[in-house]
Amino acid sequence: MWERHTFAASSALSARQRRAQDHARRVGFRAAVHVAADALFRFTHCRTQGRALWSDSTCAWLGSATFVHWAMEAGHIDIPRIVAETDGAPDTAEELHAAVRIELMVYWADRLASLPSKSTPGWLPLP
Repeated sequence: MWERHTFAASSALSARQRRAQDHARRVGFRAAVHVAADALFRFTHCRTQGRALWSDSTCAWLGSATFVHWAMEAGHIDIPRIVAETDGAPDTAEELHAAVRIELMVYWADRLASLPSKSTPGWLPLP
């Protein structure tokens, strides 16, 4: 039997992460990843040319590689930790990270397809 991966106490989360976690706990795992990404990145537009999204929370155009890396690895974001205890979350850390990564790519594709286009003010997107 697999043991559920546990993270440090929720008190180690920032206020923004705790708010995202509170919202994520109300839905199943897949939706929780999307809820957390919405809350922590606040994407508002896609670039008219290229494959980048504008993040109001980071004030930057992000490419998919940067988005996934920050969502998975940045301590101030850390979506796997936020969604680890939601209904349907995988039990092991390895499975959790793989499932979150997949859901982040689904989320990314959805945002690219659904957000309005905006031309960039001359800033290059992060990869």
